[in-house]
This record gives sequence, structure tokens and C-alpha cells, in this order.
Amino acid sequence: MSWNEKNANMYMGIVNSVEKFASGALDSQINAVIRKKAVIGALCMAIPLWGIETIVYAITLWGTYSKISDISGVPFRSNFVKNALSGFILNIVVTFVLGLALDFIPVFGWIGSALLGFLSIQLSGMGYVKALKLAHGRKAKKDVNIKKGISNLKKKIDMSDHQKELDETLGTVKRANRFLDAVENKDVEEIANIVQEHKEIQQPKEEAIAPDNTIDVSSKSNIEKLRELKALLDEGILTQEEFAAEKKKVLETT
Repeated sequence: MSWNEKNANMYMGIVNSVEKFASGALDSQINAVIRKKAVIGALCMAIPLWGIETIVYAITLWGTYSKISDISGVPFRSNFVKNALSGFILNIVVTFVLGLALDFIPVFGWIGSALLGFLSIQLSGMGYVKALKLAHGRKAKKDVNIKKGISNLKKKIDMSDHQKELDETLGTVKRANRFLDAVENKDVEEIANIVQEHKEIQQPKEEAIAPDNTIDVSSKSNIEKLRELKALLDEGILTQEEFAAEKKKVLETT
């Protein structure tokens, strides 16, 4: 195993551990928001966009804070001073901790940058939930359940879905880097190949979420029968007991 592969595995292990802790310690809605924003953070850190990525990362981070504030019942705008101060202090702490960690954990290439971006949003999001609780007390409805998070770390959890999503994100980052290199080198053939790859990957996803317009004929027929029975009941042709008996027969055939 190469040096880069060893470090990639190490980073993946850290990400999976943080994911497991978060899934137990955080409210599911907040966890979903943080994970979604963490993916954007990964893309920002991995894809060079001539300095624009830093701006996008900052917008993503503060957007995460704003969304968490709303879910916690302490909207960012109406609690601007406390929430902004909490976010500012937290950013300093997370930056210091990650800077300290990087003295021992090397960052390598775009994969390391992507995973670092993912982790920084994850840690910042979790820290912000706790910061809001400390700043607002009972007013903040959400908190970080540290005991539950640690308990979750000890369990064997199927991380296949999270791993798949992370792999897809890393794949997107890799294609984006290739695309930027191809544009810079004016390699038209490579650009066409990357676009085709992207289409082939996206097509199954689009097919998977396409609405199913097929109609269950038997269900439709039963609904019509029930409507007819209701009409007969309303007209007084059937008694309530007869209607109930006929309705039961129709429903048993579904």
C-alpha cells in the first residue's frame, strides 16, 4: 500500500468515525443539513477556483450556522449578536484544532483537501449546535448528546450509504479537477470524455427518481366500486350495514 493510500484510508476512518458520532449525537434534521453542507465544503477545498472557493466555503459555513439556528428555534437574524459571536468564536477554535491536528496528519493532494473540507464543516456544525445551547440555554431546542454519540461509536453501523455518497463526492471532485486541467490545456477530447462520463453517471440517478406513471387497474376498479356503493348508500338504496358488508368485500379483494 502506497503512502497516499495509507493516508487516504486514515482520513476515511476519521470521517466515518465523525459520521457515526454525529448520527447518534445530533438531531436527524440538523445532521442531514450538516452532511449536505459538508459535501459542498469538500468540493470547495478540493477544486481550485482562483480564490472563489474560499468565498463559497465561507458562505457555506455561515449558511450552515443559519440553518442550524432556525432548526434550534433561535433564528440567526433575530438573535444575530449571540449567534454570530458563537459562530465567530467557534471558527477560531475549530481552525486552531485543525491546525494543531495537521501538524501530525499530513494533507495530500485533492483527496486530503476534500476530506479536510468535509471534516471542518462537520466539526463546525456540531460545535455550533453546542455553542447555541450554551449561549441561549433552554431557548435553544437542540443539543449535542455526547453520551449517545460515544455509544454510537461503539456500535457496528452500516456506513455503506455514507461511504457511497462520499465516494460519489470524491469522484465528482476528481472529474472537476480533470476538467479544469483539460480546459487549461485546451484538450477538447478530454473535455468531451469527462462530459460523457458525467452524463453516464447522472443518467441512472435520473431514471431512479423518475415518477412511476403506471396505474394499478385493479386498485382503480376497486375505488370505482366503493364510489358506487357510497352513492347507493347516500340514495338510501343500501342500509349502513349492507354498505359496510359490501365495502369489506371490496377491500378484501385488494
